[in-house]
Amino acid sequence: FNWKKIILVGVILAVVFFSVGLWFVLRSPAPAPSVSPIVPASPSALITPSPSPPTPTPPSALFNMNKQVTIQLAATEDNLAGQKLGQQFSQSSEPAGSFIQIIFQITNGEESCAGLNRVISMLNLDFFNDPISLANATSSYQDAYLQGSQSFSLFVYTQALASASPFTGGQNEGRLGLIVKFKDSADLAGAIKDLKNLEPSLLKSAGALFLGKDINLSAADSFSDNIYQGIAIRYLNLPGPELSFDYAIVENTLLIATSKESMYAAIDRVLAK
Repeated sequence: FNWKKIILVGVILAVVFFSVGLWFVLRSPAPAPSVSPIVPASPSALITPSPSPPTPTPPSALFNMNKQVTIQLAATEDNLAGQKLGQQFSQSSEPAGSFIQIIFQITNGEESCAGLNRVISMLNLDFFNDPISLANATSSYQDAYLQGSQSFSLFVYTQALASASPFTGGQNEGRLGLIVKFKDSADLAGAIKDLKNLEPSLLKSAGALFLGKDINLSAADSFSDNIYQGIAIRYLNLPGPELSFDYAIVENTLLIATSKESMYAAIDRVLAK
């Protein structure tokens, strides 16, 4: 036998059989992929979650503030606004000379920030609603002259204690103030004249502006004139300038402060805008 020929033929046959087998394997259709059954979503999974309530937009500060503080009140707690202000800001650990913007946030299911009308009502600032005589009608001071809505800033100014001592623990006194934009069409000369006419009732209806401090008035008390930075100021000391009722018109805004120092500081900030 020629063993070399036999081995060669065997190798050739093996290659042929392998090639034919591989051809059949490649020609066979691939098995279909398994498909998981689709399970319908449960009704609870189809419920769209309720969107979160929008974050209330606070009033923009009408001049530069050092800090902003939000006081939350339930919808039925308007009468507590003055009390909360007094508790939190009658004395303050904030540095002297600081301005703090106060935002009242009302939680009634959908949170909102109190506008001017509500703040006036909360703090019993009744003089804003006192009637004044216009050319052909009677209106309130607020309706006649002020923009209202969110065009205002309620603020606290931190003032060094007049009798500072080691026992005061670095506390300063708070002086509440308010600044409100006049309407673009407002007669500013008429606005100051009408406010002067309201002076006899201003302090009686100043509500919570004095953060719980007792105000003693006599029949002889009356407002006086002052000028600072070219701005005319009407003021009444109670009894000294460290606690007073001051008001002025500064760049188309009505500015109310409760001390000489806080009025001067607020005027500086408004003019520096």
